Amino acid sequence: QQMEQWSFPHAEELLQRAIRVGSVHYGYLDGRLGANWYADAQRIAPDPEVIVGIGMGSVMDWAKILGRKFGAEVVLLPSALSTNAMWTANVAIRDEEEQGAQFAVYGYRVGAARRVLIDLDFVQLNTRGNSAGAGDLLSIWVALQDWNLAVAHDREKSHPSIYAKTQDLLQELEDYATDINENTLEGLRISAELGN
Repeated sequence: QQMEQWSFPHAEELLQRAIRVGSVHYGYLDGRLGANWYADAQRIAPDPEVIVGIGMGSVMDWAKILGRKFGAEVVLLPSALSTNAMWTANVAIRDEEEQGAQFAVYGYRVGAARRVLIDLDFVQLNTRGNSAGAGDLLSIWVALQDWNLAVAHDREKSHPSIYAKTQDLLQELEDYATDINENTLEGLRISAELGN
């Protein structure tokens, strides 16, 4: 929908062979939720060489999942930089939980994208999608605090050079907080660089 809404180049051509995906849930791989996106993809291209994901975090994860299932290369063109989904080899997949909870989330390593293409002008159009700013990047601060606790309790080794690089990254994120919040091209550039 974003591609049509923002007059993305070649949107009509690309959307002829598209699957519109939503949340990352096993029920969409086996049909339990009324759709089977893997089967849909097989009907479009039974043996694709490349899977292209254009969109936000869930689209990035689905492209990686389908790339793994097909054994195809994955190319991602994110429309927001508020997650790190395009940079990781992992995905989080929801499924029902037996204890009656709405769902449980499981993490899987499915493989990283072969290429990630960042078009800052395209990304900037998605002000709502970028409103989380560098949310996944800020999770680094929490991880750093967890690491400090683990080192203090002799459960983890200290790595001063990694710690220093991480502190520098967080400082740069803070230095550009206004640009990131205001969705400027410079803020998006920094988000892309720091996220990678």
